[in-house]
Amino acid sequence: LLDLFLPLYFGATVYLGPRLPVPAVFLHALSHFQITHFYAVGTWLSQITGDGTALDDHDLRALKVLQTGAEVCRPAIVNQWLKRLPELRFVNSYGPTEVTVGCLQFAKPEPGPLVTDHCPIGRPHHGSFVKLVDSEQRELNGPFAVGELLIGGTQLMRGYWNAPERTRRACVSLDGERYYRSGDLAYCDEHGVYWFVGRRDDQVKFHGHR
Repeated sequence: LLDLFLPLYFGATVYLGPRLPVPAVFLHALSHFQITHFYAVGTWLSQITGDGTALDDHDLRALKVLQTGAEVCRPAIVNQWLKRLPELRFVNSYGPTEVTVGCLQFAKPEPGPLVTDHCPIGRPHHGSFVKLVDSEQRELNGPFAVGELLIGGTQLMRGYWNAPERTRRACVSLDGERYYRSGDLAYCDEHGVYWFVGRRDDQVKFHGHR
């Protein structure tokens, strides 16, 4: 939704990339088509980047925005790009499928490398709202308190198809609003920026199913 329909909505051209998932082929496409905004999940971004030397073989000066999401972001990988393209804007997106993909976003406000050992997931989008709760569903306030991230807003799903019990377990009502229980642990710093910490369970995905 984000990487396909958003640019089309603003009248931009979308390039879906080569069918052959080879880093050199993909980097050549970024250079040849003068891609300005590049979105890739963390795993693919790591494969493309490697140790960074492959980036030196291609002219990537047209690139203005590097965006990742869906997986934990590795600052060391992102820094390989920021080191070579100092004016590049970096964006990290967060959001489960149940909340229509995107609900929090971190946009690095200044040029230069990421100086932390992990990357923030940012602040809620307009129309989204979040809470941090403990294991008893009590809201946590104050900076750096780690709790489960609950997400609400207009984009929250109505429920899983023909699965009312699963929906009941996944969604809770607090203070008159519905929230999705993400299962992700996070904290909010003193600036109102959220940071992903880990999972409250041992969930894995297999063929798209949790």
